[in-house]
Amino acid sequence: MSVYGCLGTHAVAIRDTYLYRLQSHSEDSRLRVVILEFLSAAVDSQPGLIEMFLNLNFQEKKMTVAPGKKGDKIKTKQVIEIGKLSCLHTVLDILDEQKQGTTHCPPDLQCAAIGFLLALWRGRQQAAMTVLRERPEFWKEISAPLFKDLTKCTDMSSQMKACGYALKLMALECFYIQGSASLEKGLQDILKKFNQEQKFKTWSHIIRDMMEDRAGEEDNVEDVFIREDEGLILLQAWRMFLLVLASGPASGHPSDQVKNIILNDIISSIKFQVVAAMSTFHVRACLLLGSMYLSLLKQWPSLHGDQWNKLVDVIFITEHLTDEDLMSFIRLRVVMLSSITILLQYQRGRNPKALEETTISRLLSIICSSLRHSKMYYQKTSSSISKAAMKKASSKSEKTVDNTELLGKLEKKSEQLPIVAVYMLDELILSVGSENRWLQIIRQQSVFALLLSTVQACMESMKGLEYVESVLLLFLDIATFPEAAEGLQVTGLIQHICLPLSRVYTNNIPQTTKADKTESSVTWLGVYRLSLSLMTGMLTTLKHGFLTDALNFFGVHHDRMQQCLKAVESNYTTSCQKESDLTMQFIFQLSKYFKEWRFQMPQAVEQIQASVCYLCHHIIALLMRPRLLQHLIEFDKKGGKDDKVQIVHSMGSLTRLQHQTSTEDFDLPSTELQTVQSGLFTIVGNGLAALKHFTPDFLEILCSPIIDVSEYPLLFALAFTSPTVDHDSAPSFGSLVACINTCVRFLSKLEGVRSTSPLRSPSKSPQARLVPLKDSPIQRSVVMFVLENALFLIMSQCLRYLKEPTSVGQRDKQLLKRELGSELGAFLQTLQRFFRRGGNVSSPGVTSPLSLGKSSSHHGPFTDNQEQAYFNLVRQFVNQILK
Repeated sequence: MSVYGCLGTHAVAIRDTYLYRLQSHSEDSRLRVVILEFLSAAVDSQPGLIEMFLNLNFQEKKMTVAPGKKGDKIKTKQVIEIGKLSCLHTVLDILDEQKQGTTHCPPDLQCAAIGFLLALWRGRQQAAMTVLRERPEFWKEISAPLFKDLTKCTDMSSQMKACGYALKLMALECFYIQGSASLEKGLQDILKKFNQEQKFKTWSHIIRDMMEDRAGEEDNVEDVFIREDEGLILLQAWRMFLLVLASGPASGHPSDQVKNIILNDIISSIKFQVVAAMSTFHVRACLLLGSMYLSLLKQWPSLHGDQWNKLVDVIFITEHLTDEDLMSFIRLRVVMLSSITILLQYQRGRNPKALEETTISRLLSIICSSLRHSKMYYQKTSSSISKAAMKKASSKSEKTVDNTELLGKLEKKSEQLPIVAVYMLDELILSVGSENRWLQIIRQQSVFALLLSTVQACMESMKGLEYVESVLLLFLDIATFPEAAEGLQVTGLIQHICLPLSRVYTNNIPQTTKADKTESSVTWLGVYRLSLSLMTGMLTTLKHGFLTDALNFFGVHHDRMQQCLKAVESNYTTSCQKESDLTMQFIFQLSKYFKEWRFQMPQAVEQIQASVCYLCHHIIALLMRPRLLQHLIEFDKKGGKDDKVQIVHSMGSLTRLQHQTSTEDFDLPSTELQTVQSGLFTIVGNGLAALKHFTPDFLEILCSPIIDVSEYPLLFALAFTSPTVDHDSAPSFGSLVACINTCVRFLSKLEGVRSTSPLRSPSKSPQARLVPLKDSPIQRSVVMFVLENALFLIMSQCLRYLKEPTSVGQRDKQLLKRELGSELGAFLQTLQRFFRRGGNVSSPGVTSPLSLGKSSSHHGPFTDNQEQAYFNLVRQFVNQILK
């Protein structure tokens, strides 16, 4: 309801009466305070009424700009002036620095006046704010209470509120101006003075002493009245002031020494409160202090080393909060656990012995106590939660609070507690390092069983997404420790998550939702990807010990993996490429146990071999045609079409595009194209590395006369045509030859050396290619890894064909020698020119049997270092096997 509308024609008369009473020095100060409080409330809900009381006049003044010979340029500027019947005159008169503390401006009136100005800033009354900023002494008058001695004040309550309002007003001004313009000079001077006179330190001590003095108080005040408590108002203002300055310009920041004092005082204040009898004031004060400590700890990373010494005090506070009678402190427990996590992140990688055994034991005890909430809040039904939560909450909260709203708040806060506890456990494990210092306690507390059972319940009910993600990230780090990974396996990792995991994906083709386009977002599809990484990590660490579980996981999710490898051929989103990459990494690790895998799942192995071969074939066809890939990326970005229709349409248009794009490259490829190419290189690298285990070992098939070649399939067809993206074309030796030539071309681009690969068409401006690609997401080590594996497959499959006794005729073997010898010879000549023109390729950090070989001749064009000896081995293969 509009009060201004209800007053009608009497509004002006009532305003004049109010202003007369407000201006009168003989009037009772309490009445003047109430009038200012009334105007403060009107700012939020009565725009017409407050506009009448402000009485601001808008005028346009003509100003002369840039006078010249042809005449002066006139510019009109809007000027805001305070009207004669404005309440601002009286408010500014009350806050006159000379009158503050006298009978003309008692503390309660000063508090009400600053509170009214604070209401204007909260309500974003821009016109009034502009007028007040132009007043020369405005910020000096506002901040005057902050520089006075509180012990000499007669009305301590009003003076503390006035100081709190002043801090909030200055904080809001810094927040509004931040990033758009510089602060007013008057406010800048006040902030410098505040810093120079050590007021940060002074006010930090004042608040600490206040918290200590009020630690023993017991109150039964309802929430409606506790909001006006002067201690909470000052604490809220101090928190806002520090947080705004911490994220603002560095000119107003205190020194690191003062910052450390502030953080230490906050910890001391929290300790005073948690050991005292719980009251409404203590709960709110602890929450404000805890959130302030956590936020400042994030904003001031240079103090993490000093605050590491306060870890014992933070642990002491958190241990007191684990009492079951302090359910109202769940939110504070979340904040303190987060603070400990930040300190553990600082400690990670520095000195693992800095954490003593007793400290680790205390931290694990806190974590285990917090993790028990995960079982309570993720497995039980809401009806079973409500009785326990309402029983404890109703005894410590106001009776007028709605029960449903209270239940929702408690559940939400409790859900955050186990999530933060899981992240804290992860950081603790990474900080400590040695599993001997933490694994025994984890086993005693049955943490693995608790986490696995709750994750299973969450997956089955499709709830607690963030919790599931945090647990899987924890397991991913635990999987790097052999003994801990074994304990996780024995507890039933596969039994708990393998089958429920199939519920998190429902689409026939891996797709990307809007929420999944941002890397920071959490989705159920991301949970599946984390599970793939977890299985890969467990298999890497435990090797044969985890093989049965890994095969079971593959058997359950085999269809999904096949769909993913198929979808990446036409879906170039980050989500699809990431899932395909993780799937290929899992297949690569599983392929190391090719014989056991084939023995248990012969049909599945044949299918996965074909899928990997066709995927590598398709990716190579795209990598050698950058313009075609760019077209498909742009087409894939267009929305409004069903994915299946889009795929069919894009594949139907490829036949025409192949003739138009050929293998012509871009002189300056787009960042988006390079990002997709980088992802495709990673996928094809893992795919070729997996195929290495499906083909005979090169040294074994070369040297051993008794090898049974029938154990290994013929993976690639005996053809040398360039690969295409048509589904009719099969993987062949031509695909692998195109792969190695494409790798040389990319190496040339990355090094800034002009390539003469046969796959590259002549450019109209060849000098443009001599400039190396800077900040390219494509890594040289990945390209070299693909090149090594492709050459390995060429030579191994070639020997497999040559030693085939029945299905390959002598004419086909001669054709293979002649064509492959010619292609590899051309490749080696291109590579030789690349090195001569300045190519300097770092060897990938992957050990290959080929790279261990040494050339028997030192007269070739390649040197004897590890990498070029590898290419000498290829030359020897061409000279001695293919000729």
